[in-house]
Amino acid sequence: MKKIIIVISVFFIILITYIFYNYTMNKVERTEILEKNKQYEQYCEKEIYGTDMSTIINKVIDSNEKNNIEQDESGRYIYNDYNSINVEIKFKDSENTYNIEQIYRLGIDEFMKNYSYIKFQCKKIEYHDKTSNIRYMYFEEI
Repeated sequence: MKKIIIVISVFFIILITYIFYNYTMNKVERTEILEKNKQYEQYCEKEIYGTDMSTIINKVIDSNEKNNIEQDESGRYIYNDYNSINVEIKFKDSENTYNIEQIYRLGIDEFMKNYSYIKFQCKKIEYHDKTSNIRYMYFEEI
C-alpha cells in the first residue's frame, strides 16, 4: 500500500513540476514577444522622420537575418508564419509601394541623404497568428 501511495505521489509531483515548467516557459516567451513587438509598436500612429525609418529598416533586416528568414529570387524575405517581418513604404512621389529590401540594397546612406527630414507614419501593422510576433508594417510618407 505504501508503494502505491509513493508511486502516485511521485507521479503527481512530476506532473505538477511539468505543468509549472510549461507555464513558466510560456510566460517567459510571451514577455519576450511583447518586448520585441514594443520595439516596433513605438513607431505606430506617430509621425516619424526618415532617420527613424532607417532605424526600423536596419532592425527588420537584422531580425530577418538573425532568424534565417529565406529570401525569394527578388531578394524579398519570405513570410514564414512565425517570425518573419515585412515592411513596405509608400512615397508621395510614386504610386508604388517599396519593400525595405529594395531600399536596403540601394543603400541606407542614400535613403538618409534623401529622406532624413521627411516624415512617415505607420498606417498598418499585422501580427503572426501563431506567435503574435509582428509580421507586417506599412508606412506612408506624409
